[in-house]
Amino acid sequence: MSPNHSRLDWKVNLRQALQVLDTISSLKVTSTPALAASVNNLSSGPVGDLVPVPHLNTTLLLRPVDVLLALTTGTRALIEPDVLVAYESWAQWRYLGAFDGGVKHNPMRLSSAGDAVRGNQRRVMSEELGIGFSIKIAEHWMNQKADPRVIVRTVDVDAAIADTDQVSALVGHQITLGRASNQRPDYFVIADDPDSLTKFSLGTLESKGTTARMNLSQLSSANHQLKGITVNGSVLPGLAAGTMLNGAGVTSNALQLPTSPTLDAIPKLRAIEVDLDSLASRRTRRGQPSKGVEESLITASLSASWARLGDVSGNEAVFEAWASADAKRHRKHVGMTQRSEKRDEGSGLGYVGTEVRIPVRGGRLTVFTGIESELADALNGGDAEKILRLQRSNKPRAAAREHDQEGATLLAHSHDGSVIILEAEFAN
Repeated sequence: MSPNHSRLDWKVNLRQALQVLDTISSLKVTSTPALAASVNNLSSGPVGDLVPVPHLNTTLLLRPVDVLLALTTGTRALIEPDVLVAYESWAQWRYLGAFDGGVKHNPMRLSSAGDAVRGNQRRVMSEELGIGFSIKIAEHWMNQKADPRVIVRTVDVDAAIADTDQVSALVGHQITLGRASNQRPDYFVIADDPDSLTKFSLGTLESKGTTARMNLSQLSSANHQLKGITVNGSVLPGLAAGTMLNGAGVTSNALQLPTSPTLDAIPKLRAIEVDLDSLASRRTRRGQPSKGVEESLITASLSASWARLGDVSGNEAVFEAWASADAKRHRKHVGMTQRSEKRDEGSGLGYVGTEVRIPVRGGRLTVFTGIESELADALNGGDAEKILRLQRSNKPRAAAREHDQEGATLLAHSHDGSVIILEAEFAN
């Protein structure tokens, strides 16, 4: 462990760190014609490749802990975390003291310890935290009106494309895909239609993170990556989001692909019908693969997102029910963190997941990562309709926050039913 990383992990007041993670802070997002022009001037493609997103030229109000939860659920894991892996890589732990603040609605910024990280670790930190911020921006992109019935899911492109039941046979035919990871976008973004349980919108997301004040060249690169997937010859709606993280503050830029050559074209997110029978879990699947290409991508993405919930919560049965054969083949079993159950006395909700206890200067931190108990049962049962209804019922509770008066417990609940709970025990 590098000295800078050690300083980030250990030299932080635990109580203060939790309070900072729980404080709603402001993230300035820029999406303007001037930004688009500057980025497009760096591209070898035609002018107008990226366009602004008017409703993303705004200030988002976020808690740092919700950004860390987005990072946790949004990144692809191929190794079951044991205590050592959790210690080294869990977002909630590694970046516990990365943020500064504690004053409501003040600008998001790094702490002095977070800003002091240098070298390769700083690059990794910027990229990883950038993912969390990009996912939160993509949620706003897909759900402009903040409709509580809309759940926005981000799914690793490689995880969805590897689905042999739904998608992989289409690659090279109806679907074209950049060969290398830097030639295609990071994520599919799937959003529920608020008026139909069986309709979804589909887009892509490319995330960038940097310590530089401006990340125009990264957004230019993202432009090409977003075009790295085509469906029946057409590029999907795509969002490029880049975040700058330094001691002066945390800010983001966001631009999207147009649907026509004109600069002011705004992509229309089309609702795509999905046959829920094709979403039956691999353990109970009796129907045929989805017929439409976009429907196949959505079906594979939803399955991958539910397998990821099994991963996040350490629930082997859920992972086995929904993961693709490729994910199962590449996943390495290195042991499990301690299985645990939690209950939120305020809401009465129960959670199942895994936890790890980590000694820190000034006390001990317990990190619990899981999903709602009722959702876990539905995922294990393989009933897609029941899962979707439960996830929609979870959405209004995603805004619920818990931070006890002693500053010892912090809960963050995501749209998809995942949760992290941080519990601190303070030394006398």
